[in-house]
Formats: sequence, C-alpha cells, structure tokens
Amino acid sequence: MNQWKSGLPKETLQRTGPTQGSLRGASGTVQRAQGQGIQPGVRPRAAPPRVVVTYVNGVEEVIDAVTTPAQELKKHILDRGRLLETEQMFREAGEPWPVVIPEEEIYQSFPGTKPKKAEEKPQAQ
Repeated sequence: MNQWKSGLPKETLQRTGPTQGSLRGASGTVQRAQGQGIQPGVRPRAAPPRVVVTYVNGVEEVIDAVTTPAQELKKHILDRGRLLETEQMFREAGEPWPVVIPEEEIYQSFPGTKPKKAEEKPQAQ
C-alpha cells in the first residue's frame, strides 16, 4: 500500500473519495493539536478591559470599560469627587455626615430667592 502525507493508504482515499479523505486528514490534525495542549502561537484571551478608580478616601471602584461610555465614566468620577469634597467640608466643620434634612425643611422656600410669577415675567407680543 502507498502512504500519502495524510497518513491514510492511497486505496482508502480512492474508496472513500477525495472529500472524505481530506476530512479525515483534517480531523487527524485537529486531534493531534488537541493532544498537544495549547498551541505556542496562540495567546490566552485577555480579561475584558476595566477601569480601576481609587478615590482620596481609599475606596477603590472597578468599572467595566466595555459597557461604560467614556463620557459616562468621566461624569461618574466627577460626581463622586464632588460628593467626597462635600463630605470632607462637612466633617472639617464638625457637622455630621451624611446630612439629614428634616422633611418639613425640604419643602420650605430658600431665603433670598423669590419664585417668579407669571404676571412678573415680561410678555412677548
């Protein structure tokens, strides 16, 4: 029997047809590759990108960089920074944090501001 490069006898390839023979040859290659483990030229898939933010109070936050747009990420970090600055100001002033505002004070008007009425606004004619 004559051997081809695929390792199959020539008669087997003729009986099964060229397509089936090449499939058998390819499956042998796949089986050999699986037996060898990970191929040296193939790198393992890296972890998805993420952003790790460490704030001044030591809190570390991990944000998924795949699903979070850059503008939203920037806004989140700036908002968190403002909150930390406000907390620091209150603590330095000796005030408790978080600030608890009584519900009756929430609905009071702020001194120095005056709600504009419809009749005070200039009318466009």
